[in-house]
Amino acid sequence: MKIHGDDRTHVHIVETNLLGPLAPGQSRIALSSASYQIVTPRRDITLVDQYVDESPLVLNGSVVRGFHMRQDNWFVHAGYTTVAAFQGLFLPTQPELIAGGGYRHALSTNSSVTASFYHIRIPASDLIGHSGDVGSLSYKYSTGIPSGSSET
Repeated sequence: MKIHGDDRTHVHIVETNLLGPLAPGQSRIALSSASYQIVTPRRDITLVDQYVDESPLVLNGSVVRGFHMRQDNWFVHAGYTTVAAFQGLFLPTQPELIAGGGYRHALSTNSSVTASFYHIRIPASDLIGHSGDVGSLSYKYSTGIPSGSSET
């Protein structure tokens, strides 16, 4: 990580060495996670992997490998997701293209409204789900108390 005033740059790389028998031609080394992030007071750009928890209807606890940007209240995510979160577990799935974004408007210090629109392309070989577009409008309220804390 490099910090210069209010700006910061962060690089993250995780390599995995696979154990046990492998299929012919399968590499023993895999790039599990990687990201390059540039953050300024108005903009946040991440290349490669980012955990996205946007909406229960669209992106809910998924790692998207691609391009991510937030500028002021606008945000964009475009890339492929190959893992899905289910009850706190990461499950491998077939790569799905997701591209879209939206706008988050703060109503107060504890609440916001977010409008988003995404295009999702699911491989034809995937028997669950269909390609298409989805839009969502969501309201979020936060008490401002971190989870696990108690108010006195």
